[in-house]
Amino acid sequence: MISCSGLIRAVRRRRRTVLLVIALALVGGAIAWAPAVRAEYHLRQAKRALDARDYDQADAELTRHLEFRPASAEGHFLLARLSRRMSHLPRAREHLDACRAAGFSVDAVTLERHLLRAQDGDLGGGAESVLRRAIEDPAERFYVFEALSQGYTKTYRLSEARFCLDRMLEDEPENVYALVRRGWVLERLGLVDAARDDYRRAAALRPDNLLARRRLADNLFYVARNAAEAVDHYEAVWRESPDDTVVGVNLAQCRLQLGRADEARALLDQLVAAHPDDVAVLVERGKLAVNEDQCEQGEAWLRRALERDPSAVAACHELARCLDLRGRPAEAARYRQRFESLKAERAKLDALVARAGQAPGDAALRCEVARLLRLFGEPQEAERWLAAALRIDPRYRPAHEALAECYERRGDRELAERHKLLAQALTPP
Repeated sequence: MISCSGLIRAVRRRRRTVLLVIALALVGGAIAWAPAVRAEYHLRQAKRALDARDYDQADAELTRHLEFRPASAEGHFLLARLSRRMSHLPRAREHLDACRAAGFSVDAVTLERHLLRAQDGDLGGGAESVLRRAIEDPAERFYVFEALSQGYTKTYRLSEARFCLDRMLEDEPENVYALVRRGWVLERLGLVDAARDDYRRAAALRPDNLLARRRLADNLFYVARNAAEAVDHYEAVWRESPDDTVVGVNLAQCRLQLGRADEARALLDQLVAAHPDDVAVLVERGKLAVNEDQCEQGEAWLRRALERDPSAVAACHELARCLDLRGRPAEAARYRQRFESLKAERAKLDALVARAGQAPGDAALRCEVARLLRLFGEPQEAERWLAAALRIDPRYRPAHEALAECYERRGDRELAERHKLLAQALTPP
């Protein structure tokens, strides 16, 4: 017969066992649920970051969300859209494929694929008309205008790009990204004062936005001829981007115009030491040397610049001036003739680029732009124009031939061979 105390001990042991089982079940459940909870947490944080347009934070949060929930259709979709908006197009395609495989809305994925194509400048195949219809959806309107504006910009349909950016700013008047991009478009449409207003507003809204301040400084310095205001913006950008040689050269030019020659010379010497092969740095240092009656040193810097880029227009001009000052007029005349020839080609390039917006179906024009861009040492931009020519006419043989040469020069033999074969197949018998 069990005593009363023994019974109590047995009950207590059983209660402890039951409590232990319950505790273990709770711990096991918590462990099982932890990934799901953390996945939801990172998804919420990502959406908050997206609303705040903090794309880097959103990227990090979505990446963490997918670590805990790899098959999240919504996570893949949001990361695909974010990657596209950050111009990481191959990554966008990868996550778009993943979200479709995970069962996300067919309509949403189809629209995003059209946005991806449009942003890349591919507005054929009915994509443009599909997106124009999608504008009627308030939830998609901003994204559609954003992608179209980039596609129109890439194909140099600038009036249409401006229209899209205007609509974006109607919806979000303080969107710094749209203000800076519209400023760029307005400058190329000849509306430089309006562009400056957009840059100034963007820089006021976000003083930490280096692109806005840099574009404002360039407009103030080169267009408004206001070095006194431009210099502060260049100084701010330079502090954050000390390896940006273009900003450094522009800052040195500002200091020179403001009578701060010693500071300008010190900065240029610093740039030459850090970037001895940068053409713009060498030209500006050579120009300053010539202006300070140090023509021998100036000639050396200018010749170095031309060794690295024979199409450097400013280097030809400054070297001709230097040689005149050194009493070598015949040699100076040769460089002056070369300068005039390159200047004419540059003017031709600018005119063709301006015409491209009014000739959206002219593949030959885009090939000629590409030829001139290659002449001026801009092969990547040339490839973009050649790709645009092929979007207009996939059978345009000169574009395939030029692309084959571009890829050959940068060592991509596979692509070079592909375009060579395409060009050969299109050659008349």
